[in-house]
Amino acid sequence: MIRLATPADITQIAAVHVQSWRETYQGLAKSEILATLNVVQKIQIWTQVF
Repeated sequence: MIRLATPADITQIAAVHVQSWRETYQGLAKSEILATLNVVQKIQIWTQVF
């Protein structure tokens, strides 16, 4: 089932965002850059989106 995301989903969205970037860009982007991605920062961004 697909549903609209809610503010209660923000933490999970942020975690998927970070993990997907790390997996997708591994070997394409510098590992130092990927290591700087963090869920707390993405939570702040996704909070603004909602």
